[in-house]
Amino acid sequence: MNPITLLSRPMAMRHLVLSVLILLQFSNSIQAQLTIPLNNSGQQEFAFDPADHFLYVAQTDPSVHNLNVVNTLTNTVVGSTTYSGGYSSYIAANGTTVFWADQGSSLVRVFNVTGSGVPSAGPTYSAYLATGMATLGATFAVSMQGTDIMDIRNSSTGVSLFTTNLGGVAGPVFSDSNTNRYYARSSTNFQVIDATNGSIV
Repeated sequence: MNPITLLSRPMAMRHLVLSVLILLQFSNSIQAQLTIPLNNSGQQEFAFDPADHFLYVAQTDPSVHNLNVVNTLTNTVVGSTTYSGGYSSYIAANGTTVFWADQGSSLVRVFNVTGSGVPSAGPTYSAYLATGMATLGATFAVSMQGTDIMDIRNSSTGVSLFTTNLGGVAGPVFSDSNTNRYYARSSTNFQVIDATNGSIV
């Protein structure tokens, strides 16, 4: 028998086994995409920490509010916490710090998340009818109904830095770290706000 043929047969078998292993691994990764029961009975709000692979899921309906931390690498709930109160609104995350607009209690609630994904209650900051929420580096922004302003605050202390009049409506707030700007809902549009001074761009 040709020696080249003898060498090629084991190589072909090894490649076949390797191909089967890759296929099985790919198949298992597809099956791992599961539906995760969150045990919540209301509207959900979401925020994401890409560095730690955490998805934060918050229940906003009245009475008991749940904050679940999902590890997106394992598709499992790795931590959760609750608090009681009235209607809660939007959440935002700055890494492993979660800011939650507790509209019913006129508070911004802060939750700190450990490296393993376990959340715990941090400080609370007064914010009248807190509604929209977003974060940018060292600040967070909260829009407030009734006063219809957006307040940019220091993330570590909750101290107000700048306020912006939203023109009659306080709703969702978004952020763009590339431009260091907040986008806050106004009565007929979104205001583009410079995070460094609170001015409307």
